[in-house]
Amino acid sequence: MVETTFGAIYHLTAMTTLGLETAEAIGGAAVWGDGGLLAEMWLERPLEHAEGLVPLIERLLASCDVQRGDLRRISVNRGPGSFTGLRIGLATAKGLCGALEVPLIGIDGPAAYRSRVVGEGRVCVVVPDRRDRYYVQRFSATRPLGPVRILTASELEQLLATVRAEEMVVGSGVPRLATVLRRAAERSGGRLRFADEAMTRPSAAAIARLGYEADARDDVYRLEPMYVEPLLARPATR
Repeated sequence: MVETTFGAIYHLTAMTTLGLETAEAIGGAAVWGDGGLLAEMWLERPLEHAEGLVPLIERLLASCDVQRGDLRRISVNRGPGSFTGLRIGLATAKGLCGALEVPLIGIDGPAAYRSRVVGEGRVCVVVPDRRDRYYVQRFSATRPLGPVRILTASELEQLLATVRAEEMVVGSGVPRLATVLRRAAERSGGRLRFADEAMTRPSAAAIARLGYEADARDDVYRLEPMYVEPLLARPATR
């Protein structure tokens, strides 16, 4: 278990939010309250969401002296990502919302990565799927430039090699694509930039924060994971 705990130094509010991150191989959870992050924890091993997520939540809440009844919102990464991980995360979130009678907020995974980048420039979020392809979504400031697409490494290289403005690449796909991205950066004439290592890892804290800040809530019974079909993997507009 990987833990980041800030203690119960912040006062709980009517918006205290539990965020669940299960879209990728390592699952995690975080609590966001008045003033910021109270605690964040991660499972020790990949793909143990089914057996480990609920016990992790209990340890997380105990670590920052938050009771289940103190929670006023549940937010969850709705994808794209691991089919099984998304299902487990959403089912857990819905179960908690039903038991606690609190709102559910679904967070788009790429938007969570984008929210961690400071500045108003262009950002490309890249997250691997399990078929040697990548979920890709590009943003101008915080505005998506299109839907999430599935691209191969070569398709992504071609896309990023021809960017016409500076663009930062973030997401858990970056380490796997280091060679491809270096080639694309060279071909782009130096327009591509890469965020630091922290931005190549998912963030349960970002999911909790975005849920805390959200103006709208989702229908507990209708919210479904975001699945992106390969049919969207067409040449992207530059």
